[in-house]
Amino acid sequence: MLPVQGVGLAAMQVYSEFRKDGSWVDSNWGRWIRSLERMEWLKSKGLLNNERELVHFVASRACEFESRWPEDFRLWLDHRLNGVRLNAPWPRINPERGKFDQEELSNLAAMPRIGKQMGLSKPAMTWYHWQMPGWADDIGSWKNPDMPKYFEDLVYEGMQRIGNTPMLHTIINEPTVDAMFTRRWRRWLAHKLGDVEYMEMLERLAEAHIRARKVILSTAPESEISIAHATTWNDTNVPALKKYWDDEGYFFIDLLRDMGGPDVINRLGLNLYFRRTGNRGQDVRAGWDGQVSYSPNQVFSDVCELTNGLKWEMCPEVLYHVPLAYWQKYGYPIYITEHGYPIEGVEDYRKCWAIAEGIEQLHRAVQAGVDLRGIYWWAGLDNFEWGEGWGNFGLVHVDRKTQERKPKKSLEFLRDCLAAGGLTPEVRERWAPFITRPLAP
Repeated sequence: MLPVQGVGLAAMQVYSEFRKDGSWVDSNWGRWIRSLERMEWLKSKGLLNNERELVHFVASRACEFESRWPEDFRLWLDHRLNGVRLNAPWPRINPERGKFDQEELSNLAAMPRIGKQMGLSKPAMTWYHWQMPGWADDIGSWKNPDMPKYFEDLVYEGMQRIGNTPMLHTIINEPTVDAMFTRRWRRWLAHKLGDVEYMEMLERLAEAHIRARKVILSTAPESEISIAHATTWNDTNVPALKKYWDDEGYFFIDLLRDMGGPDVINRLGLNLYFRRTGNRGQDVRAGWDGQVSYSPNQVFSDVCELTNGLKWEMCPEVLYHVPLAYWQKYGYPIYITEHGYPIEGVEDYRKCWAIAEGIEQLHRAVQAGVDLRGIYWWAGLDNFEWGEGWGNFGLVHVDRKTQERKPKKSLEFLRDCLAAGGLTPEVRERWAPFITRPLAP
C-alpha cells in the first residue's frame, strides 16, 4: 500500500450554499446550476420533470462540510485513512472584491492543523477547483487579465492563516477540463467559445499557479507544489493517434514549465479515471466480463453510471499506465489526486472490485520504478457532482435530509486492506465474492 491513503473533495460539491445567517453564497457555479439555460438543458434530456428532480440537480446544503468536517475526519481516521485533499472555498472566503471573511479563513486554516493533530498526517490543499465568487464572474472570470492577481490574493490570505504547515498544494484542479468544458464545448457555464479563448484561459491559469506557488513557498518553504492534472490512458493500436492523445495530455504541464521553469512544480498530481480507445475498425465493448483492448493483454473493466444516465468505464488499469508514462517523461514524484467511480447505494461491492484492482495496479507501477507517494481516493463523501447533480462517488453515504453519514462497503474493504498492510491472502479470501475478476485465470 502507498504511504499516503486519503480521500478528496471539492468545496462546491460538499459545502452548503448558505452561510450561517441563511444568506446565499454567490458563486459562478451557484448561478449556473440555477440558470434558465441549465434548466432547459435538463428538461431536454428528460431529467427535470418534477420538484424532487430539481432538488437533485441543485447543491443546496450539500454535505455541510464547512461545519461537519471534524466528524468526517474522525470517520475517515476510524477507517485507517491518513490523508485528505481539501479545497479553499473561494466564494465564501472572498465574497466581495478586496474583502476577506476572517471566520472562513480561520475555518480553512483549522482543517489541516487539526487534521494533523487527529492523525490525518497528509493533508493537501487545492486552491482553485473550478468555483469562484460571483463578483469574479461579473468581471470576466479568467478572461480578465487581473484574475491571476485576485487568485494570488486569495492564496496569500489563506497562507497567512495556515502558516508554515508543510503539505501538498495541488494549486489548480484539472485546468484543461475546466477550460475545455467552458471555452470549447460550453457544457458548463456561459462563456465565449473558441480556441483563442481556450488557450487564453490556460495561460491565465498557469500564471495563477505561478503566482500562488511563490506565495506558498514564501510562507511554507518545504511545501510540495503540484497541480491536479486530469489525463487518460490512451489505449490504441494507431501510433499517430496515440502520439496525438499523449501530447494533448502533456500540453498543460509543458505550458506551465515553459512559463515557470521545471521547478514550477516539484510533485505531480494525477486525476485518473478513464482510458481512451482507438482502433482500425474493431468494435469496442465494456462490461463486467472485460473489455476489448488494443494492448497486448486483456483489460478488465466494468461499467458504472452517473445519476443523469451517463455511462463511465471503470478501468483501474489507468493507475499503472499513466503514472508510468508521466514518471518516465517528467521525473516528478507522483500522487494520485483523484481516482474513483460512482456506484449507487451503501452496498457498493462493485467499487470494492475497482479498489482491489486499483491497489494491484498501483503496486505494479511501483514495481516498475514509479515514485508514487500516495493516493487520494475520490471521493470522501457522496456529493454534488457538478452538472450531473447529486452523485455516488463517495466512500461514505450522506443522507441529504438528515446529513447522517454511513460508511459504504468500499470504505470497509479499504480499511481491511490498510489494516492488513495490503491485499493479503486473508483479505482476498474474506472479500473474494466481491473482488474476483470474472475472467481472471
